[in-house]
Amino acid sequence: MKKSFSKLFAFSLALSLPFIAEAQNSNSSSLPKNFDFDSCMNKASKINEDASADCMKYESERLEQLIYAEYENILNDENFKTWNENGTMFRGKLRTLYENWKAYRESFCSLYAFSMDGYLGSNHYNTQRCKLDLTRKHYDYIKVIRSNKISTPD
Repeated sequence: MKKSFSKLFAFSLALSLPFIAEAQNSNSSSLPKNFDFDSCMNKASKINEDASADCMKYESERLEQLIYAEYENILNDENFKTWNENGTMFRGKLRTLYENWKAYRESFCSLYAFSMDGYLGSNHYNTQRCKLDLTRKHYDYIKVIRSNKISTPD
């Protein structure tokens, strides 16, 4: 009896593995191909606020990829080697700054969404709206860092 149970368990596990993997992939935070925020929000507005929150999440992820690229540009810029203590993206002040910014964004948006409980919007919506706002602001700041260093004030 034990032998047939373990064979049945192994067989059912083998059958379910592709579905488990697909479910994990669908819950991953990977950005959809050809993502367009405005189009996503237009479609989501006809569904519900959680669909809109998902659009904001994807837009934040898209912007975060651009932010990370800007951090790499700063890292590779000779003008910033001394400031970064000659570190890499995985060491030095730049890495600390990036990690601290992400930790701040997570904590602050958790607090913000908590404060909105009972007001307008779900926790998911308020969290994603906050993250998108902070990510946009950070991107606006970080994308001018290198040009600030090499430009001359008028």
